[in-house]
Order: sequence, then C-alpha cells, then structure tokens
Amino acid sequence: MPDLTLRVLIVEDDEGEREELAEWLRRKEQITAETAASGKEALEKVRAVGGNYDAVLMDQVLPDMDGIEVMRQLRRDFPAVQVIMMTGKAPEAGVEALRQGAYRYVIKPVNNEEIAVLLRSASEIRRLARLGLLEALHQTSLDIVRELDPAKLMPTIIERAARLVAGEREVGIGAAYWECDHDRRVATIKYSPNPRLVGRSCTFD
Repeated sequence: MPDLTLRVLIVEDDEGEREELAEWLRRKEQITAETAASGKEALEKVRAVGGNYDAVLMDQVLPDMDGIEVMRQLRRDFPAVQVIMMTGKAPEAGVEALRQGAYRYVIKPVNNEEIAVLLRSASEIRRLARLGLLEALHQTSLDIVRELDPAKLMPTIIERAARLVAGEREVGIGAAYWECDHDRRVATIKYSPNPRLVGRSCTFD
C-alpha cells in the first residue's frame, strides 16, 4: 500500500541515477523523495528539517565526503535517522557501513523495488526508535525471561500441545494430559476424553 507520508532523502552525485530513482519512488510508490548531490548538501537538508526524514539512501562515494562520514554526522545529531548505504565496491565496504551504523547496504546498480521495501522498513525502525520502543521492548523481553518459571508454564504448554495432537477432535478441559518417564526425563503428550486424568504432572529436578 503506497505511503503518502513517507519522506526520504536520496544522496547520490550521479544526477541521472539520482533523479531517475527519485522519480520512480514518487510515481510508483507515492513516496516523497528529495535529493542531494553531495555530503554537505545532505547534511544541510537533514539539519534544516531537524532530522525529519523517514530514511536516507546514501551513496558511499560522494565528491566531497565519504558516505560513511556523512552517516556518522547524521547519526550523531539525529540518532533515529536510518541510513541505507549504496556501494559499488566489494561487499566488504557495505559490511563496514553496517559496522558504522547503517541500517542496511545495497550493491549498485540498485533494484528499485528492493529499495522501496528497505525504505519502508527503515522508516518503521525510525518510528520505534523515536518512541523509545526498541529499548523498551528489549528490556521487557529480558524481564519476562527472568520471571519465567518453567514449572508453572509446563501445564499450559502441555495443554496447548495436546490440543494440536488431538487435531479436529474436540478437546475439553481435562482431556489433555501427559505421562512421565523420570528415568529418561521425558514427558509424553497424550489425549484422552477421561477427565479423571486431570492433575497429573511431570516435575524434573
């Protein structure tokens, strides 16, 4: 679905490539694509709008500055800005861009459809970063893992698995149970309509 609100900056010194890609994104994807021909121009444009670009597509080789250095300055001033690096060099150059903070890298000549997908993906990362959600989600996941009690979770896991084993049959409460082999420390999922089997459990030290 085209996103009329997506705003990106294309930094490329080759005018033909720059304008062709920008026009394609505007026409085919309805993305607001702005352009810059140099590192200095890119920095000026991003700073002029307070970093308000959903993503920046950056050529690694620019006439006045190295693309990675431009990215460093952008990320220093606006940490939420996501940069996709374009490189015509060996993949090692792209990997170095990732090490320095790029969201992704692509090898030139670029594929327009791939660029469109990456731009939208980068814009979502930026949105989450601005909201502080990435760090919050990471911390929440750590908290959950610390609080997990496998012994308490086992009955739920067994019940859900038994429902899958039962397939199309209706599985009522008490129909899911498990048999324990303490020697082998194995719990075998079983299905039975007999509710008297409820309450059997496996506890392994």
